[in-house]
Amino acid sequence: MALTRKSIFLFSILLLLNWGVFAKVTHLIVIKPEYDKLAFDENELNHFKITLFDESRRDSLLIPRYSNCLNVKGKLAQYNGEFILYDKQIPYTKIKIEHPRYVTTFAHLNKTVALIDSIDIFNQRHHILIHETRIKVEQECNEEKKFDYLFKSGNQSHGGFYNENHIGVLMHDSLTIDSLKSVAKKYKLTYKNKSYDGKSILFKLQKGKLKKGRNKVIGKLLMDSLLVKDAGVTTDTNLISYLSSFYRINALHVDQIDKWNFEPISGLMSMAKALIYIKNNELELGCGLYRIKNGLGYKILDLQNQIEVKTYKKKCKESALLIALDKEYITIKTRTFSIHGGKDINKKKLKNEKKMGEIRREEKEVKKSFYTPFSFIEPILLNR
Repeated sequence: MALTRKSIFLFSILLLLNWGVFAKVTHLIVIKPEYDKLAFDENELNHFKITLFDESRRDSLLIPRYSNCLNVKGKLAQYNGEFILYDKQIPYTKIKIEHPRYVTTFAHLNKTVALIDSIDIFNQRHHILIHETRIKVEQECNEEKKFDYLFKSGNQSHGGFYNENHIGVLMHDSLTIDSLKSVAKKYKLTYKNKSYDGKSILFKLQKGKLKKGRNKVIGKLLMDSLLVKDAGVTTDTNLISYLSSFYRINALHVDQIDKWNFEPISGLMSMAKALIYIKNNELELGCGLYRIKNGLGYKILDLQNQIEVKTYKKKCKESALLIALDKEYITIKTRTFSIHGGKDINKKKLKNEKKMGEIRREEKEVKKSFYTPFSFIEPILLNR
């Protein structure tokens, strides 16, 4: 059957329409590590490190949890809490999953569209294709050793073994072994080792284990300011690496800082922009180098993670609220300019304009918080 000019024209139009639809397709990659949820709770997901690679492994992308909720501006709330990539294309083919408690796992990225009957209006409007990759991870054998959670110091991630009864101490000056043994005796510790320069010392508790919360022994050591410069929970007994009692703090509310008894030491040049922003917007936020004298131990890692998660969620909610306020403003403004006739026309306009002013004031307050620097506590790792 020969094609007429009309049918060819209609076929071309259909092709163009379909091309327009496919050009707007966005891919949502969801990665779900599967682990023993009966033994470990939901927080276990916070400590996974997931990296995507292309076929040649020349290009890679690290996907932190919650990282993309700001990109989708709160529209995909049902996907929050997952490891997701939201993009126009899928240039990656492989996944690497790391966690101190589990064996490092490599897997292929699933590019098949997940069979999800989405009734989400946003999905329908933007033609989102959902791809889901589930990966079962195996637990490491840890009968003899315990694993530390991943944490960040600077831009570097750390994770490995931790020792529940070791303390790293930085002395002002190098001391003889006999002097160090007398220091150990004073604090009911056992001298174990010292670094090549003689200033970083490894002590061991004679009884009990360090707690995840405050540790009195670390607090007492830090109070001995003539001998001790710094002290903290040991993460590596070979290198004498330990968490410092100093922490970098950015954009945390001062009430929370006071509650944890953090003492401000100084502002940091690396946080100069954040400090200026906080000052200019008259925000009640702390920024710079802080210290706590009674020693928080591993609790600082839990606090760091808790703040990171809360900040992401808070900014996602604020992003969604800003969009909602903007829509409300446009709707009322349109209504104001489309009022025709009627004896109450001026009253209606005044009412609408008043409401528009209230929306703008609320937007201003939300933006002040939304554009603040990202809140965090950064544990400083000493390695001598």
